[in-house]
Amino acid sequence: MSPTDALSRHEELDQSSYCHEILIKGRDFERCKTRVSEFFDRYQLVRYSSIRINKDKSISAADADFSGRLCDALRKNRLILSDMMKELRREGVYTLDDIENLPQDHKAKLLHVACHFLDGFMGIDTHFFNLEEDSHWVSEKLRKKIESEPSEHWLLMVEAEP
Repeated sequence: MSPTDALSRHEELDQSSYCHEILIKGRDFERCKTRVSEFFDRYQLVRYSSIRINKDKSISAADADFSGRLCDALRKNRLILSDMMKELRREGVYTLDDIENLPQDHKAKLLHVACHFLDGFMGIDTHFFNLEEDSHWVSEKLRKKIESEPSEHWLLMVEAEP
């Protein structure tokens, strides 16, 4: 089984395409686009047959809508993680002892994917990814940097097909 198969949950999610919003630092859209493309070319945990970086849906932090878009993207990640945790609870996983005794099945895979939201590995479930900090969230330090250098930070919309 390839790393993509193990981490993608493609069959479970049953989607024909995926969208990711990527936070990245760069002097302009083209430079950021290049960096994001290079990331996906090198990243071994998720492989797509095609990736398109949608300029019309990408936004600089200098844009008045940036803060709202960033908050919404972070909220979507929290909802995804929350849904995974709810599903684990429905499956009877409540404590560390429950985790310790998980069989190697859907529940273990779901826990594995949920942990990636905490350890900073991007997966197919990820809506928002902070490429600057390898994180699903944004630190206070980076938020201040974005405020002081808004034209140097972007949210790029990545549309991908498995």
